[in-house]
Parts: sequence; structure tokens; C-alpha cells
Amino acid sequence: MDQPELIARARRGDGVAFGALVEGDLAAMVRLATVVSGNPADAEDIVQEALTKVLQSLRRFDESRPFRPWFATIVANQARNWKRSRGRRMRLVERIAVQASLPVRSVDELVIEADEASRVVEALQTLERLDREVLALRFLVGLSERESADALGLALGTVKSRTSRALAKLRSQLDSDQKTARESDDRDHDGEVGKRQVEKSQAKPPNPSRASKSEQSQQTNRASKPVGTRRKWTSK
Repeated sequence: MDQPELIARARRGDGVAFGALVEGDLAAMVRLATVVSGNPADAEDIVQEALTKVLQSLRRFDESRPFRPWFATIVANQARNWKRSRGRRMRLVERIAVQASLPVRSVDELVIEADEASRVVEALQTLERLDREVLALRFLVGLSERESADALGLALGTVKSRTSRALAKLRSQLDSDQKTARESDDRDHDGEVGKRQVEKSQAKPPNPSRASKSEQSQQTNRASKPVGTRRKWTSK
């Protein structure tokens, strides 16, 4: 079933069609929510609220435009709002309705996938907000430069220049993090070696005053053995 057909069915209230429409983008949207909000623990709730808004706004969606950038814009906006408010404003009924329309594979599982890229996500948090969002849309969501520009309301040239500068900063941060991790591992290794050496040096040496039973027995035998007498020679 192609995208226009899925959209048409979802507009008529077909939950299965809506789930199929968004399923392929959920992992990327969770990563996007993580980067924009700066809080991986909130990514699931952000995407859930964004899905509710997508479902509510689907009738106004312009089918002449691609769906994924539109979806990403809603997720990014929701993540920004969430970051400002840190609240959970979604009504339970709405949440259940959206959850029921999703495929069996839950958003919880997708958060685990996002955690696999945690090192990159943490490095992204060190960038400026706009640089972070440009890279998230380009490489986590997979939008083109033009689609990213449309989603963020920026000129294409701005997205290109921002992408180049932000990637350079990100590479530098990742290299720094990797160096720090190596140094930490080296310190841990040296500390473990030192600990073993200390334990070895503190081990109680054998008591030299305690001779083995066999040695004591040999000494006793030597002490009790009579001294041999010299043979006397007499002339005939």
C-alpha cells in the first residue's frame, strides 16, 4: 500500500493504516526527540504526543509534499515545547487511542535502539541548538538538505553551512570523548595492576623459624647418631 493510500485510510480512522504510515520513521523520530529535548528519558512521551498531533492534523496535510519532513517538524516542535515546559500534558484517552493504532512493536523498543547511539547523542548536546537540530534532521531522520531547510524554516545555504560547521565540531567532540575514555580505561588498568602488586607485597611470607617436620627429623637423627670410633692399630 503506497503512502497516499495509507494517508487516505488513516484520515478515515483506520488505525492500522496510520501505524503503517509512521512505523518506518519511529526510530528516527525517537532519536530526533532525544537530541532536540536533550533528555532521552522523555523521548517516548514526546513522540507519543507528536503522534497525537500528526493524527489530528492529518486532514490538513498537503499530499503534494513528502510526509517524513512534515512528521519530523511536528516531532521537533513538540520536543522544543517539552524542553521548555517539562510537563506531560497528554490526556490518557488520547494516549491510549494512539497506542492502539501503533504496530505491535512499541516505542519502548525504539528507545533502546536510540540508546545504542548514546555517545553521538551526548556529543550532539554540546552543540548550539540550531546546529544540533540541523544534524539531527540530516543524519538521524535522514532528510535532505532541502527538506531540512523546509522543516526548520531556514534558507538552503544556511543549512549547508550549518551542517559543515556542526559536523566539524561534532567530530572534534567525539575525538575528545574517545581520548578521555581511553585515558580513563588506562587509569583503571594501571590501578588494577597496582592493586595486585600491593596485595602481592602484603602477602605474609613463610616463617623461616618453622622448619618442616622432615627437616626437624633429619636434624634430630644427626644429633643422636653416635660418633664413630677410630680403629686402633697394634703391632704384632
